[in-house]
Formats: sequence, structure tokens, C-alpha cells
Amino acid sequence: MPKNSLPFVLTLLLAACGGPVDRSGLTSELLETDRAFAARSLEAGAARAFEEFLAEDALQLPDDRPPVEGREAIVAALDALGGEWVLEWEPQTARVGDGGRMGWTWGTWVLRPAAGDAEPSFGKYLNVWQRGRDGRWRVLVDMGNGSPAPPEPEAEPDADTQASD
Repeated sequence: MPKNSLPFVLTLLLAACGGPVDRSGLTSELLETDRAFAARSLEAGAARAFEEFLAEDALQLPDDRPPVEGREAIVAALDALGGEWVLEWEPQTARVGDGGRMGWTWGTWVLRPAAGDAEPSFGKYLNVWQRGRDGRWRVLVDMGNGSPAPPEPEAEPDADTQASD
């Protein structure tokens, strides 16, 4: 091979890896995937949602507990909580890396009792996602920690109680 052909071969190899990535389209897709994940948690429960959306080799970094490795172990830990709690979350932002295969989302969550009057827990999360060869996004790392309860919205003044001038 002539010395001058190495740059040409490298250029061909890079071109074979794919063209430019539409990051804005992938970012919207990732945010919608996290929203579908959250909706699935409300429909079928957190354990089933995590079972469907986690990568097989996922890692969970829960607040104040040791890491949990692997989809199977994460789902088992969620199943152990039973159906006494409902986990819901609201994705806020998504970002996708330059290559289009990795991304992250963050948002806020609330863990509510399924019945009774126990106080809910609040927090925030960060999920690292990987886009598979099949084009499907799966959670590779799930991290969360607690937050104070959000402030109560201020009540609108009642028209009957407002002083007239």
C-alpha cells in the first residue's frame, strides 16, 4: 500500500461508520422515550416498566443504598417493594451525544402510597441511556436522590374576601 493512501483509507473507514447524526431529532425521541417509560410505570407498575426499559447490564444507584447491578436484580428489588407504592416521574430535559448512541435525561419523581395516607417521597433522577443497534433507547444507568417536597402553590384570593375600595 502506498504511503499516501493511509489518509484515504481512514477517510473511507470513518465514512462507513455513518453520516452526520440528527441530534435534535434523537433528543426529542429520547425525551419521548423517557415519557413513555414514566407512563408505563403508572400503567403496569415500576418493576414492569423498568423490566421493559432497562438494558440487561443496567446499573442502579439508589439514594442511601448500595448499587444494584443488572436488570434482573433491579426488577427484583422493585418487586420486593410490592404494590404498596406508585412511582411516577416527569422528565425535564434530554441530551444526546455527538455520536447519537448515548444520551441522558433528568427529571423529578414522587413515590406515593398506593392506598392510605402515608406521606409521599420526592426526588430527582438522572438516567443515562444507550441507543441499541435496533434503534431502541434503553436505560444503562439509573440514579436518583431525595429532595424536599415541592412548595405548595399559593392559593388565589377569594373574590368574596377581598376588600373593596
